[in-house]
Amino acid sequence: MWSNSPEIFLVFSMNIIGLCLILLSLWFLRKKEEPMGSSKINEIEKELMLRTQEAEEILEELNDFSIYMMRQMENKHKELILLYQLIDEKQRVMNQMPDTEKKIVPALEGDPYLNKDQEQILTLYKEGKTIDEIAKRMHMGKGEVQLIIGLFQMR
Repeated sequence: MWSNSPEIFLVFSMNIIGLCLILLSLWFLRKKEEPMGSSKINEIEKELMLRTQEAEEILEELNDFSIYMMRQMENKHKELILLYQLIDEKQRVMNQMPDTEKKIVPALEGDPYLNKDQEQILTLYKEGKTIDEIAKRMHMGKGEVQLIIGLFQMR
């Protein structure tokens, strides 16, 4: 019986070490299951409330900016509609006039109000080109060509 004493001692010490490891792991599990301290929870709640408040302020600023942009777009839209109405009115008047009365005042050389594209549009129009032809040639929209011609005719 005692002849196996080193083996018994070894088995006994291994059992004690295993028991210690089991107790140590149970202690860690218990420690992990314990709830966080209330101070830590309060700290996290304060941080969350602060972030939420910041997000609400940013959303409010974005909402104000979007309202401002919508108003600006509405104003520009109204201006554009007014310009198109003026163009339509001028075109109706021009269509009712006999061809002999339809004149475009020649552009003054170096007119500060006209750029090269506008001068070319007016020149093409004087040559008898249609608005569609001018728009295609100048790579512009028909409305833009009509606007330039209509504005220059008002001078």
